[in-house]
This record gives sequence, C-alpha cells and structure tokens, in this order.
Amino acid sequence: MGNGDAADGLSAPLLQRDVTDEPSAEKSRQRTNRAVSIRVSSFCLPDNGGRNRDAQAQRLQSFRRTVQVLQLDHSRYRTSLLSWAIGSILVVVVPILRLIFVKAASDDAQYELVFQPFTVVVGVFLSLVAFIFLTQAIKKYGIRGVLFLDAAEEELMEVQEEYDAVIEQSRILLAKLFIPTLLVYIAYKVWFFKEVELEPLPFEKKTTAISLSVIIILTSLSWIFQTLIYLYSCILFSTVCSLQELKMLKFKGLLEHGFDPEFYFFKYDRVIKGLRATSHRFRFFLALILTITLIGFLASMYKVVEAERNGSATLMASELIIINWISLCGVGLCLRSSSKLSHLHRRIVKAAAFMNARLTFEKANLADFTLANGANNQDTDDILQKFGTFFHNQDACSRRSALVNYLSSMSVGISVYGFVLDRFFIHASVGALLTTTWFILGRSLND
Repeated sequence: MGNGDAADGLSAPLLQRDVTDEPSAEKSRQRTNRAVSIRVSSFCLPDNGGRNRDAQAQRLQSFRRTVQVLQLDHSRYRTSLLSWAIGSILVVVVPILRLIFVKAASDDAQYELVFQPFTVVVGVFLSLVAFIFLTQAIKKYGIRGVLFLDAAEEELMEVQEEYDAVIEQSRILLAKLFIPTLLVYIAYKVWFFKEVELEPLPFEKKTTAISLSVIIILTSLSWIFQTLIYLYSCILFSTVCSLQELKMLKFKGLLEHGFDPEFYFFKYDRVIKGLRATSHRFRFFLALILTITLIGFLASMYKVVEAERNGSATLMASELIIINWISLCGVGLCLRSSSKLSHLHRRIVKAAAFMNARLTFEKANLADFTLANGANNQDTDDILQKFGTFFHNQDACSRRSALVNYLSSMSVGISVYGFVLDRFFIHASVGALLTTTWFILGRSLND
C-alpha cells in the first residue's frame, strides 16, 4: 500500500533546508518514510491481538438468547421445526381464527369491528415478511454472518468495541420501542373487552369467562410475537447500518492525516463493498415493508373517514392507530439509518476535497519559496532535485484529484432495487404521501 503522498506532507519542511547536504536530507527522508509507514499501518491494520474474546462471546450469547426467545433458532432440526410451528400459529393461524370467530354480538354500528380485518391483514403481512426474512437470514448466514462480525474483525479495535456496544444496545432499543406500544395496547384491550360484547364461540351458547380468556390470551400472544418480530428485524438492519457508519466515520478521520490516495481508494472500496452486501441482503425486506406501510397508511385514512360517517366509536380505531404506529416506527428507523449513510458519504467527499486543496496549496507555496531562494544557484543537481520535487507534487495532486472525482461520482448508501435511500428519497416520498393523503381525504369527504 503506497505512502508517497503522506511522505510528501511530512517531508515538506525538508525542502527549506540546504539542498547541498544530500546525506543528511536522504537520512531524514528515510526516517520520514518509516514514520509514515508506521502511521498507515496503525490506522489500517486491525488490533486483533488485544481483542477481548470473552466480551465478544458474551455479546454473541446475548444475541443468541434473543434469537431463541423469538423462536428463530435453526441450528438444529428440532428447534427449526419448533420455530416454524410457533411462527405459523402466532403469525398466521391465530389471526385467521380471530377474523372468523371474534365478532361483536351487538348490531350497533358504533361497536362494529370494522377495523379488525384491516389491522389483522396488515399485521400478518408485516410480521410474516419479518419472520421469513429473519429465519432465512439466520439459517443461511448464521448469527455471525447476520451481524457482519467477520467484516467487523477486519477493522480497528476502536470500531470493534463501538460496534459491540451497538449490538448490546439493540435489546434496549427494542424495549424502548415495544414497551410504550404494549402499554397503549393493554389500555385499549381493557376498554374493548369491557365495552364490546362478543359473540359466543361455535361450541358455546354464550360467551363465558373461559372463552373470553382464551381469546384474550391467544390474540395478545399473537400481537406480541408479531410486533417483536417486526421491530427486531428493523433494529437488526439499523445495527448493521451502524457498523457501516462507524467504518465511514473512521475513514473520514483518516482523511485529516493526508495519506497516499491509493490507501484511501482501497480503504473506501471495502466500505462500498460492505454497503453493497447490506443492500443486497436487506433489499427484499425493505421493499416489502415500505410498500405494506405505505398502502396500509393510505388505506387506514380512507377506512377512518368511512367509519366516521357510519357512526362508529372513535376508540374503535385505536388498534388501527397502533398498527400504523408500529409499522411507521420500524420503517422510520430503517430510513433514518440508511439516510445517515448517504449523508455521511457527502461529508466524506467534502473532507477529501478539503484535504486535496490544503495539500495542493501547501506544496505550491513551498515550491515557490524554495525556487525563489535557490534562483542564484546554478548547480545542476539542485535544479534536477527541485524539478523532481515539483513533478512529484504534481503527480500527487493528480492522484488526489482522481480520488476526489471517484468519491464524488459514487452514489453511496443503502439501495433498494436501484433507489438509494437517502434524504432526497425520503423527502420526495413524504411529499408524494402528503399529496396523496390530501387527495384521498378530499375525495372521501366530498362523496
């Protein structure tokens, strides 16, 4: 890996010395090159010798326990079979049974379960996509592959420690998103089962406490499992994006040292490969949840307006609000994580352009000063040395400019089938969503 450009930046003061002292200048240049090699090695080589394996194993075990709690462990045939059985029952079977058997006993339009089919369908689709994605990803790549731990071990010790902290914080983030939603869900269900009388199940003549308890337990377990699976999938994507963000932040810090452009090129090429692998692994999941959330949000507004006309109770729309809140939390977390990467790339381009301009101006001013002092010296070796320094600086400037052009021309970030999830995409999507919202509300209210 080259270090010529960095050597120029460190050895520039040597040009101000007396150029006739060739042995002293050559020794200083050799010491400078060795110093630059040590600096580059310290920044680009991972410190695996001091890696705390016990801490990493503990965090892996923590993630593995979370996977086992969510019934996503496919390491053995029995656990895989149990995972598919529990997932199928709680994600698909229980919601279908709810649609068939859970109905209001009263014909009063105020307490009619008009939003139940919609909330059940949206919840099933979101959780089913998340469950299949997590199941296949863990089965195919394993826990280390899902978290990109092999790629993380190639980075600096600082990046590895920060990424371990992000993995550790993922469960806390899941609790922060889930617990408030759970409290709202419990409050709604208490009101619902207190105010709304349900039809008896087919094997009963009237609704009893036992049948009501069965309905409450099964529907609540299904909702909890669906919500946890969906939110954890979004948090997993955010966690992987955090690794890419840490790598890009470290790269941005390296630009301040003025190393060889070749070093930066290969270093950032590894970052781009990581982003490409992340995009490829999560693109199907992201495309589906974005589509489901968008359609669900627009359809929800239409259903609310329609139910308001028919005189349905306002609180009956609470579950509809909850399911939309959950879907928007997950999508918002994914979009926030992906847009930060694109924005960070723009900051890296600015930092690279600043480095190029700073080094170019420093070398130009230094070259003019040296030639001016040596204008009266007609020694051929001195003139050749000055011209060699000048052309070397020009070559370094050209390579730095090529690096800046390369970074500027790259569209870096998380992409979903050709669409980069940056801030422009988010702003355009929100604008289109608001326009469609006003159109739907206008048509619904005027009919």
